[in-house]
Amino acid sequence: MPVNGIVFQHQLVIHGACTLAHMKTGSLFRVYKSQIPNLEECMCYFNDQCSPFGYHICILEQNSQSFLVYVYNAHKLSYILSEPSIIKFLSDYGYEVFDIEHALIHLQERLCEPTFPHEIGVFLGYPLQDVKAFITPNKECLLIGYWKVYGNVKNCRKTFYRFDCCKKTMEQQILKGEPLVNILKKVN
Repeated sequence: MPVNGIVFQHQLVIHGACTLAHMKTGSLFRVYKSQIPNLEECMCYFNDQCSPFGYHICILEQNSQSFLVYVYNAHKLSYILSEPSIIKFLSDYGYEVFDIEHALIHLQERLCEPTFPHEIGVFLGYPLQDVKAFITPNKECLLIGYWKVYGNVKNCRKTFYRFDCCKKTMEQQILKGEPLVNILKKVN
């Protein structure tokens, strides 16, 4: 494991547990360069560990102090990007090709624009109705959890509870010294 690998692994599990357990399409988190100066090396190491299970890690955006890291389930993301309602929605934001590689390149370009690309919720697996409502001015939010909920509160409460349990369980395993690859073997 590379230097700072334990730190990156912990961040990956804290922020990406639900993705790594097939419960969510993707997860996003910020890593500060001062915390993990060899982030690319750590990402390569963990991409090698995660890719046999269908997970990938990439940098979506970086600035002088930090990286925005995206971990995703390739199968789930590919499926979402093939949904006609998602294609129509993303087309409104300039997406033209809907395979993972091209969609992520366009998302990276959108992250460089002055306004934040709130369509990113689609890449995280949030319900399309909630992503659309979040973008719509003056919509009343009914619940705040892993995302802002504007629709099905009852189902989202259950989902958020399952996410909390997953995150807690995975983090406990990592803190006990269980390697990430062993955890992935158990949940996949």
